[in-house]
Amino acid sequence: MLHILFVQPFGDAHRPLNVRVSHNALRGLALPPRRFFTQLLKIIFEGADALCASQAAAAGLKGDFAAWLSTSTTAVAERVLHSSCNYTLVDSTWVAYDWEDLTDGDIWVPINLDANGVIQDGDVWTGTEPDGSSYEGGDCSGFTSASSELVSLAGSTESNDASWTAEQTQACSTPLRLYCVQTLR
Repeated sequence: MLHILFVQPFGDAHRPLNVRVSHNALRGLALPPRRFFTQLLKIIFEGADALCASQAAAAGLKGDFAAWLSTSTTAVAERVLHSSCNYTLVDSTWVAYDWEDLTDGDIWVPINLDANGVIQDGDVWTGTEPDGSSYEGGDCSGFTSASSELVSLAGSTESNDASWTAEQTQACSTPLRLYCVQTLR
């Protein structure tokens, strides 16, 4: 059984996800442009995954957690192990039987519990289509921009149809939460 939940970025629902990468984190990376971009994406995903891990650990949940987050170049389906285990909320309510069920367009119940089992509502950043692939209509510049002129795909914590991960686009300046998926590494 693997848990799936959602977290509030930085513990504050009023701050956007938009992972900021400091110049110090990239200083000294004399890489060709393609490798530089790959390294930048790695830092962004590591930050989102670390947010999931820290909030899960603070709630006493064991294991590894990854953000259900895709950019235009890296899909969550490429980042998260496709498990044959059940995906559940933290209260053990089944969300999906396995990876195939999680990515077939419908889930059994909305993902609306945070790491402490408290019901939450609202939209979450996903950048992810129902099949786990990347949304091609925008990704907030790899989730590094809080521009109101850029958009990415968001899901809804109130849905158990495909809109759980692909409800509507939101301006990148909109503060949204993240889904987190427990993974087997």
